[in-house]
Amino acid sequence: MFKKGQDALEKRRADRSSNGDTLTLSGVELKKFLPGDISDYTASEPETSSMEMEDTS
Repeated sequence: MFKKGQDALEKRRADRSSNGDTLTLSGVELKKFLPGDISDYTASEPETSSMEMEDTS
């Protein structure tokens, strides 16, 4: 039963791919498509902040 389900998923994935549909990429794979640098932009560490919320219950 597992093999049958796996085969159906693989067929569906192949059908989607042949129709131009794409599947999600991991962050590591996605970074390969990003430019190394952009003119007139200097990358820096992102600024973050946090806030303590009072208990509302």
